[in-house]
Amino acid sequence: MEEKETNVKTEMSLGLTCLLILLASCSGCQHHTCHCAGRIFICQESKVIQLPQDIPTNATELRFVLTKMRVIPKGAFTGLHDLEKIEISQNDALEIIEANVFSNLPKLHEIRIEKANNLMKIDQDAFQHLPSLRYLLISNTGLRFLPVLHKVHSFQKVLLDIQDNIHIRTIERNSFMGLSSESVILWLNKNGIREIKNHAFNGTCLDELNLSDNHNLEKLPDEVFQGAIGPVVLDISRTRISFLPSHGLEFIKKLRARSTYKLKKLPDLNKFRSLIEANFTYPSHCCAFTNWKRQNSELYPICSISQAKQDHDEQPGKKKHRRSAAEDYISHYGTGFGPAENEFDYGLCSEVVNVACSPKPDAFNPCEDIMGYNILRVLIWFINILAITGNTVVLIILISSQYKLTVPRFLMCNLAFADLCIGIYLLFIASVDIQTKSQYYNYAIDWQTGAGCNAAGFFTVFASELSVYTLTVITLERWHTITYAMQLDRKVRLRHAVIIMIFGWIFAFTVALLPIFGVSSYMKTFRRDFFILLSKFGCCEMQAQIYRTETSSSAHNFHTRNGHYPSASKNSDGTIYSLVPLNQLN
Repeated sequence: MEEKETNVKTEMSLGLTCLLILLASCSGCQHHTCHCAGRIFICQESKVIQLPQDIPTNATELRFVLTKMRVIPKGAFTGLHDLEKIEISQNDALEIIEANVFSNLPKLHEIRIEKANNLMKIDQDAFQHLPSLRYLLISNTGLRFLPVLHKVHSFQKVLLDIQDNIHIRTIERNSFMGLSSESVILWLNKNGIREIKNHAFNGTCLDELNLSDNHNLEKLPDEVFQGAIGPVVLDISRTRISFLPSHGLEFIKKLRARSTYKLKKLPDLNKFRSLIEANFTYPSHCCAFTNWKRQNSELYPICSISQAKQDHDEQPGKKKHRRSAAEDYISHYGTGFGPAENEFDYGLCSEVVNVACSPKPDAFNPCEDIMGYNILRVLIWFINILAITGNTVVLIILISSQYKLTVPRFLMCNLAFADLCIGIYLLFIASVDIQTKSQYYNYAIDWQTGAGCNAAGFFTVFASELSVYTLTVITLERWHTITYAMQLDRKVRLRHAVIIMIFGWIFAFTVALLPIFGVSSYMKTFRRDFFILLSKFGCCEMQAQIYRTETSSSAHNFHTRNGHYPSASKNSDGTIYSLVPLNQLN
């Protein structure tokens, strides 16, 4: 019994000692607005108008939420050597972050500054000597310039997430030099960026660069990636970029350019030495990657030497190529990568690369020809000539006839005009097919975004709607005439037919104009809702699941981009950014 009592007293003593130590460590937490939760110091009160002076020295996490601090003063967190995370959010009074606020904190790996719309200035010496930094978020602020980061000197892979800062207009030279000695991920999306200077990413190893949703960004200069390794993933979706830089594309494995309507031409494909997946705006871009042969001169140096020799020998008026010392060495000893030159399989000098590219070409967006077969090419000319001449003759006869213009004759004139428009549309398509024979992909984007395609689209929609409408009216007019043949007072008059057809013309004209002004995406929503509705009755379940998956994926991406991010360490191990062709995921 005595032994048990002794053990109980010992345990109670140890527990009391631990409690006293905990209270001592949080003795500075007896603040009227802030409190401790373990080693987490939390200020979540609008009464906090200045930084508390009693932050525990052993705190591992600081949270300042919904406070009214106007300034975070110089060296605010100096001496907090155990600090790992800092969050400053939903503070609409914050205006300035002074020097050395985030400096010399050896364990600090996560900083979040968000929803501080009046934050106008972060001192250039605010971020210094943060060897463990892995995640830095600056979002929804009033900043006009990127914070200075060249003194961070992290030894970790860093995710820099700077988004929704609409007043940031420019990325200067060397903006990210010194951020990390390891690779970095830059999310610079949804800002107001208009200009990126040459050498902007100098001194970085870029795993990913996301510039999407900078709607006023028009250009990536040729030397923007000069001095950088990467990017491996590049996202320029929903920008106004019209050309990719001519240098720095050799590391890109994944390229995203969705809804980038100004990007109509790609650089030489051989610059994409590592590309395995691409997402474009126009299907014709994917045509360029069909059976694309990528040169392997970096893998087999003998290839580049052999090509140089061939180019030299083929030049007219040149003397026969004289072998260099390097070629003599390769000829005798081989390349170190394979057999000697006289035994080398030159088929290895290029490889057929299957790039997972989308959107894929289809019947409406072919690669080689608009008309896939010669028989179709012949038939379309036969049909459009017949439609144009035939309906023109009908119109001339009906209009120039000496007989009175009756209701049936008037309706036939409308039908003939609608069919004439169909013939004009087919003439457009047939002409473009002849002009772009076997190389439609070179002209596709200019054609599809030009006035010719808009005119052709207008004609086909207008003619189709007017033709169907007129046929319906003719059918109803014939039914009415037969039904009330003996009642002359109920006879359809010409003025009635004119009024009815005016409505038809207005309807057809309006529907044909809508796609020209971009009002057509409601079809891409109707189909989704239609298939999901049918799936409830056991039909079209596969199509419905596809739309559900797309919606779920979009929602996931939205939350990920808006701060719902698990941790920076999970990004840096490569699991989230694994780059595999889409066809391997099936």
